[in-house]
Amino acid sequence: MRASLRVLGAILAGYAAAAIVVGIGRIATNAAFGLATGSPPTTRYLMTNVVISLLGAVLGGYLCMWLTPTGRSLVALAGLVAVFMIVGAAYARAAWDASQPPWYLAIVTLLGVLGVLTGAAARQAGRRL
Repeated sequence: MRASLRVLGAILAGYAAAAIVVGIGRIATNAAFGLATGSPPTTRYLMTNVVISLLGAVLGGYLCMWLTPTGRSLVALAGLVAVFMIVGAAYARAAWDASQPPWYLAIVTLLGVLGVLTGAAARQAGRRL
């Protein structure tokens, strides 16, 4: 039971780290691009958000694996990927912005999953060294 709680904590911490990076990144990006609320985003702005989201996902995957007990990595990774997919789908459904191109949320969600896997792989490679 204790290991299961540690896995759950690792999943939540990984997602929270990614969300914090993305949130701070979006605030900084809005300020840097001078984007007012409600104005349509530029392609450079969207691509910057894609990169920030990817970096947040890599950090989230790394942190999740770092906090996960040995032998539970696959369970934690599957949980974190599931959280990214569920939140991505829910966000796409609830907060669709017609000013965003149709590819944007799909790319952010896909790269989020790939970022989680990349961060997890980097941590696992570090454990073996």
